[in-house]
Amino acid sequence: MSSVLSSIKWNFSTSLLRRGITFVLFLVIANIFDRAQLGVYREFALIISFFTGISLFSTPTLYIVEKNNSILKKLAPAIFIITLLISVIMSFTAPLFGKHYNSDTLTTLLRYSVLFLLSEALRLYLRAVFQKQMDFKFLSIAETVNVIFYSALALIVIPFYQDIKVFIVIFYAGNLLELVLIIKKLDLNLINLFCRSLTKTLSILIESFKTLFDNISFLFFSSAATTINMLLLELPVLILGLYYAPEHIGNYFIAFQLVMVPSGLITMSLSQVFFSKFSQISSCEYKEKLDKLYDIEFNLLIPAFLIYALLIREWVVILFGTKDYAEIKWIVLLLFLRSMSAFIMNPISSFFAILKKPQIEFNWSVIVLIISNILVFFFRKQSFSFVLSVFIGSSVFLYLSFNWLVFRLISYCNRTFCKKLLMLFLKLIVISAIWFLFNSIFKQIVSNDYLLLSVQCCFAGLILIAYIATKQYVFKEPILEEIKKLLSFK
Repeated sequence: MSSVLSSIKWNFSTSLLRRGITFVLFLVIANIFDRAQLGVYREFALIISFFTGISLFSTPTLYIVEKNNSILKKLAPAIFIITLLISVIMSFTAPLFGKHYNSDTLTTLLRYSVLFLLSEALRLYLRAVFQKQMDFKFLSIAETVNVIFYSALALIVIPFYQDIKVFIVIFYAGNLLELVLIIKKLDLNLINLFCRSLTKTLSILIESFKTLFDNISFLFFSSAATTINMLLLELPVLILGLYYAPEHIGNYFIAFQLVMVPSGLITMSLSQVFFSKFSQISSCEYKEKLDKLYDIEFNLLIPAFLIYALLIREWVVILFGTKDYAEIKWIVLLLFLRSMSAFIMNPISSFFAILKKPQIEFNWSVIVLIISNILVFFFRKQSFSFVLSVFIGSSVFLYLSFNWLVFRLISYCNRTFCKKLLMLFLKLIVISAIWFLFNSIFKQIVSNDYLLLSVQCCFAGLILIAYIATKQYVFKEPILEEIKKLLSFK
């Protein structure tokens, strides 16, 4: 089995396991914490993620695309100093964030966030070693242990200590455990390394910052583009939270957990694998790898994920009650469109870094961010659902434009991609039409909510089976073989 397929297999399979575990945990905390508390958790996680990205300054990306493996070790002292300074600044500016988002809890959390930020930065920094080595089996296992640990601990503790701060500490404890596993696997003795570094601290720091400044152009544009893209993904939380009540952000958080978290696990798996692989091969091999990627996504992952999204909308009332359920169900559909564009874009988002032209992605990201903010500001007096619809609808087109930009750079045929995209939309329209037609009939016939949900689950499974059978036996596409390869552990 190829390294790409083997890596996708491990990432994809363990992602399904992690999603199953976190979904159970999510059901518990969503019924314990109110929407405002869930909004605080989401805002804190975003702020930590944002500043972690700034602290790392795209050094893991540089390490993966560079032939010189020693660059990660050389840059480590500079990144540690930068991360420490940013964490201290974040602690002192915590009241500003709390006031900005009208949350005293957020202020308290950010004041004591130094350890969170340092451990997160080190975890992501060291993960790059295994990404470059294509050792996604270990990374998948480490992530899974992380999820099992914090989920089990949360299920034990949270029912008795119903405090969102406790849950956040537990969540990052799982990440800390993953960091320990990575350090053990790398056989690093951080204490000895730190003690040896003290004897020649100045020379090490000078060399580290010199290496950083030698690559400053790549690091700046790559880091800035990554940061802006993260802002674009989380704009509804970071920006719409200024204009709308926390309850709307809480509803968005619920829909985000139902749609973007599982799709994010899958797209992250694909993007990590293909980034590492594309950085190791010549440009003449890009087309073959992209064709395989799009075969996996367009023929299997995206249609199957649509069926999941249509079904999970029906679980909203059962799992979270009737309050605001219509808004959540609508956001789920919108986020499916957003996840679809992520499926298509994320695995090739690293091309500009691989080709050492991150300034192109930076320019594109700035333009998209400006357009998105203008749209949000212009429609800010409309309903939350309407503004979110405008934002996500425009972002789908803008993110597809990214693909066309990449294809032009690597000479991949735009016509081929557009043909694949058109066929994908036709599949999605047919699946959606069948679902809504029969679902409306089921709702008229079955009055009991739980019985109706059982029927809907069976029907969703039937649609997926019928789709796979049609692709396999009518259109003669080897989709069953692809599924077996993807999930086989042989």
